[in-house]
Amino acid sequence: MGLDGSFASGDTGIFRFGDQYNQISNQNGGRMVISGYHGVEITGNPAFGAPNGTALLYVHSSNTNSSGTPVVTIRGITGQTADLFQVQNNSPVTLFNVTSGGNVGIGTTSPQYLLQAGNSSISGIVARFQNSNGTCDINPTTNTLACSSDERLKKNITPMGNDLSQILALQPVFFNWNAEATGTVEHPGFIAQQVQQVMPEVVSTDPNTGLLSIGYSDLVPAMVSAMQQMQSEITTLQGGLNGNASSSNLTVYSPANFSGDSVGGAKLLAGQTSARVTFSQEYQYQPIVTITLEGNPAAIFASVNNVDSSGFTIQTLTPVTQDTVFAWHSFSSPAEKLTVSDGSIAPIVLIAPSAPVPAVIPFSNASPDSSTSASSTVDSSASSTPSVPDTSTSTPSVGPPPISIAPTPSPDASTPSPATTDTPAGSGGQ
Repeated sequence: MGLDGSFASGDTGIFRFGDQYNQISNQNGGRMVISGYHGVEITGNPAFGAPNGTALLYVHSSNTNSSGTPVVTIRGITGQTADLFQVQNNSPVTLFNVTSGGNVGIGTTSPQYLLQAGNSSISGIVARFQNSNGTCDINPTTNTLACSSDERLKKNITPMGNDLSQILALQPVFFNWNAEATGTVEHPGFIAQQVQQVMPEVVSTDPNTGLLSIGYSDLVPAMVSAMQQMQSEITTLQGGLNGNASSSNLTVYSPANFSGDSVGGAKLLAGQTSARVTFSQEYQYQPIVTITLEGNPAAIFASVNNVDSSGFTIQTLTPVTQDTVFAWHSFSSPAEKLTVSDGSIAPIVLIAPSAPVPAVIPFSNASPDSSTSASSTVDSSASSTPSVPDTSTSTPSVGPPPISIAPTPSPDASTPSPATTDTPAGSGGQ
């Protein structure tokens, strides 16, 4: 019924106020409809209810020329601190709210950020983002952002390669954002333009602003591939060293320092004819030893004798007339060979050590590591040699660490030759 008591054409409700453009009506379904050609403004404290309708509150505009005009506007009052908007269930428990400051809360009544989802009673995933390719879930319990990666969602799968060179070409930096105040702690990261030159597949361009972004999660597969490639190269290098060197029998430091079982010194005290040098660790291949006389102008004939895996002996023809120091070098190799004067080649076999010689008198030489240094013992067989004053006292140290010196039996023709063994397989010599 219209204002004049008559029903206009098409009226099906109980009453209608207004005209064809602006009206308030009650339709047969019991639903109140308020319509305005240019919108509706409602003031006061209205309540809308239509239990038999499509919704308790239905807001709709059929105006096709209202571009830029919001369908619903909620405006707070001056000094308002309560929420601008709330959605509650029948309990009533607030499920969604917008605070007076504009923060949006889902599952919380007091959002502290522009968007806050969940509360302390929730465990597991609190948010999911989805598009046509998959989903990404945020789970504070596991501290993860887990995105779809199922093989059934993918195609054109090919292994990655040559990622080590790309990762090495990236330039990590520290930076501050332009909007940050001076003194703000710097952030670690990358510059998108630099990354784009190396790995353009992880850089995207915003279609509206033209600014570049980096998909940091896309760097993870490349880093894993680079680590695998690096490990493969390390394994190859280790294979090349296998049988030649290991951390237990070869120590090389920059620029070119070797362990105490490869270089050292031995001192013959005045009146003595020999000194035994004992390695801290036995060689796995027969050591090749050379000696050099140091700082003694007198002509001394000396030789290297009794070389075996445990050490060697420096022997002079006659007792030295003063304390005499020899520098020595010892190396070995699984490929070492003996060249004979007739032009033939023979293998060099490893000689097993004889009974160990006790060391009793400390003596130091230029070895950098006492725990891996060879020791030398002085031969006391020259019983006919006149005694030298104070030879029983300790010899002054000439450098760290100590090399032990002790009397040893002098080798002679009656001494049986040391036993020999075949060269063992395995890691290489010193």
